[in-house]
Amino acid sequence: MALLQRMGQAGTNEKSDILVTLEPAAPGAGIRMELSSPVAYEFGTQIRSLVEEMLKKYEIQDARVVLKDQGALDFAIRARVETAILRAMA
Repeated sequence: MALLQRMGQAGTNEKSDILVTLEPAAPGAGIRMELSSPVAYEFGTQIRSLVEEMLKKYEIQDARVVLKDQGALDFAIRARVETAILRAMA
């Protein structure tokens, strides 16, 4: 199980991008995800699934994740989440 050491952030609020903020949470708190997106109704489930996939890849079980999406594609979401994770673990 990986532990986050600090807040990690990646991305921008620009069109077709996503701003990902990842913060440590108390052990046992689980994953708390907040998503704001103009396409949340259509793609919110997909966005959350991609983020959960990346968190599982790095064995992160306790974190607060804030996502401010502006229509990012899947590859951009994965890249931004991975970068935020690596920054939070450093």
